[in-house]
Amino acid sequence: MSVADSEQSVLSKAELQRLIASDNPKISFKKPTNKRRECWTNYSQIYHENNPQDYIMCLQCKSVLRWAKDHGTRVMTPHNCSKPKPVSTTPSRQRTISSYCEQPSLSKECSSIQKRITETCVEYCAVDGRPFESVAGSGFQKLAK
Repeated sequence: MSVADSEQSVLSKAELQRLIASDNPKISFKKPTNKRRECWTNYSQIYHENNPQDYIMCLQCKSVLRWAKDHGTRVMTPHNCSKPKPVSTTPSRQRTISSYCEQPSLSKECSSIQKRITETCVEYCAVDGRPFESVAGSGFQKLAK
């Protein structure tokens, strides 16, 4: 393959977005085989005519992001989708504390109290070595209210 052919196989972000929107059969998506980070579950690398592009696509909102192998996951971390992210249920990681909270209260006093309760629950789990699920049950939540 000549240098000119190599340059032609790399498309711009706008060109890729247009081809993806039109469901062009020359576009395909693959996950890198050696990537183990959890954030890769929401992204796939874009290929044009089986040539890898320096772009990835968010599988939730279909955004195209510039990416290269040496960038790692830096471009993925700050990306905020408009679609809600699913709560992780993988056995290797616990759910985040915020995933246990419902809509935050609009009252400043209530949010202050809620923050103190959350911090106390975190301390309880950390000091006693308890899983966060121990404070997620309906009985415990009734007690905390």
